[in-house]
Amino acid sequence: WRKRSAGRRTVFDLQSQKENLIKLEQESARSDFWADNEKAQKIAKEMAELKETVLVWEKILEDAGNLTSSEEARALERKFNELERVQLFSGKYDKGSALLQIFAGAGGDDAEDWAKILFSMYEKFSARRGWDFKILHNHPNEFGGIKNASAEISGKFAYGYLKKEYGVHRLVRISPFDANKRRHTSFALVEILPEITDPDEAPI
Repeated sequence: WRKRSAGRRTVFDLQSQKENLIKLEQESARSDFWADNEKAQKIAKEMAELKETVLVWEKILEDAGNLTSSEEARALERKFNELERVQLFSGKYDKGSALLQIFAGAGGDDAEDWAKILFSMYEKFSARRGWDFKILHNHPNEFGGIKNASAEISGKFAYGYLKKEYGVHRLVRISPFDANKRRHTSFALVEILPEITDPDEAPI
């Protein structure tokens, strides 16, 4: 599928991906394929991911040919947009899991409350996407806020979706901790790190 109905070219070429899959399958059929176990595992993983992607896009094409209502068309378009977005995740670690770390910045209790709000937001977003959210560390304050916390977010494309969240996040609001109801500005640092699965990529 190379073009959308609006005429915008997509980043996914189904035919070329099928050809890539065939080449990998031919390579995996060689008698010496498992001679290099590490390389073979990487190819097998790439094959599985590519096969899944090809099947999903083929299903999209099949569904497009069987549309019977505008509601089905809208649902198909939403699915298409999601798949197209995923194809933009071409970074080295985009398909993998991520490590989330949050540190409360300037702002005292307000900043620590803001850090907690952010941490809960990422946990809820992970749940909606079906990712596993495992809290590794949580340093709360006496009011239920967070001084700092970390979590492992395991799921497909977790790092690709979250990597742009890296940076300082600011909140301006009427402080619930100020008896005079003054406006406060709070800061929290969000770090998103990729999961490194190849030991050679992280030399000690």
